[in-house]
Amino acid sequence: MNSRRVLVVDDHPVNRRLPGMLLRDSGWQCVEADSGQAALAALRESPFDCVLLDISMPVMSGNDVCRIIKASANLKHLRVVAYTAHALDETRNSILQAGFDFILVKPINRRNLLAALEPDSATPAP
Repeated sequence: MNSRRVLVVDDHPVNRRLPGMLLRDSGWQCVEADSGQAALAALRESPFDCVLLDISMPVMSGNDVCRIIKASANLKHLRVVAYTAHALDETRNSILQAGFDFILVKPINRRNLLAALEPDSATPAP
């Protein structure tokens, strides 16, 4: 089985570890970053298939990181999944306007996480 790589970005350690535990047997390798700046550095250093990106982080929000990714010629193809506890309509709209490909609402489970990482899946309606 070919391993696919996901960058999990969240300022809370438990929220970074949980996706790895859920994906361990599904062919995904999870790399963790604790900030937007660390995420951008990791993306410059090695290739990933997907980014699971928390919205609410100090210093640089997930929306800001997503905008940078989507504006980069080398990274704009990358699937970026919002990883958030915020599911209100106005929040969802601002997340999608930032360029995210999918919104995954916390708490997550294995089925929803795997669906979010698939390239052809679209964010379900609220």
